[in-house]
Amino acid sequence: MKFFKYLTILLLITLNLPLAKAQSEEESDVEDILKVGLNDAEILAQNYFRPLFDGFGFGFANGWYNTAKPHKSLGFDFTISTNFVQVPQNMRYFTIREEDYNSITLANSSENTTPTMFGPDEEGPEMNYSFTDPETGINFTGSFNGWAGMGLKENIGFDRVPAPTIQLGVGVIKNTDLIIRYIPNIRVGLDDGENNTNMLGLGIKHDIGQWVKAIDKLPIDIALFGAFSGLNNTYVFDETAQVEKSARFDVDNWTAQLLVSKKISILTVYGGFGYTSVNSKFKLSGEYELEDENSGAVLTYTDPINFSYTNSTFKGTLGLRLKFGVFTMHGDYTIQEYNVISAGIGFAFR
Repeated sequence: MKFFKYLTILLLITLNLPLAKAQSEEESDVEDILKVGLNDAEILAQNYFRPLFDGFGFGFANGWYNTAKPHKSLGFDFTISTNFVQVPQNMRYFTIREEDYNSITLANSSENTTPTMFGPDEEGPEMNYSFTDPETGINFTGSFNGWAGMGLKENIGFDRVPAPTIQLGVGVIKNTDLIIRYIPNIRVGLDDGENNTNMLGLGIKHDIGQWVKAIDKLPIDIALFGAFSGLNNTYVFDETAQVEKSARFDVDNWTAQLLVSKKISILTVYGGFGYTSVNSKFKLSGEYELEDENSGAVLTYTDPINFSYTNSTFKGTLGLRLKFGVFTMHGDYTIQEYNVISAGIGFAFR
């Protein structure tokens, strides 16, 4: 069991680093952005983090299959895959529209685009704010620059978001596979906090040729596939605070697809067409004290940000699998709103 634990941790390193940065940034940055008021801070956070939520949501909805043919009863496969999600160019920046905000104005109206989480590693334009807390009458004024992106292309030479998966598929009855993805809670200590990640997914693949004679006579395998998975990730800023400071990111997705494959010797060509829906939630918890840089007045917010997303897309996948005895290798490409390259290895019996 140690092998699988260490393997899981190794795969999740690629996941935890961007998640930790996404949810932590610097605590001072979090407090600075709250100075513009809760409504404006939430809009900025939604636009900045959107590619992260959508990217992981669509990424973890991939890599479930590498053939349309289910196992025989009690046959099984163990598969390790990574889905590399391409963030669209139009999601690497977002536009600051002053009419969307209550307290923010651009220092230069011609500079109105700023990086998202997966944009370049450069600060956004300068923005001014003037916000009065309705309960205390405290006025906050000042300026700040939009958050820099991660700059994956510049910093590591690779601009795709990795979404690793480990799964087990088992043949049950009536040419049906039950597929399980499970990652127990993985705790990763970082310089400025601690990150916890876990995931659970369940899929089912069912051969429809056995029920329709016209399909059963075709020299291909055709199946219906459906799956659901949920990823939970929490970054803790400060466990010693009276009220723990943390950022939680949850993403659930479901997908339904029609699968087709054809086996020729050791090669299997497979494809799928269907639909995926993603639901994401983000919550910033804890108490945050905000000090106005001009008057020195202090304002305290508790659990200041809480928002959710829903997104969906049609998708088409085409891939190849090689099988040498029980050992398998596969790779495929999915066209959807966030295109995905998937690659993996595994063992398959019966």
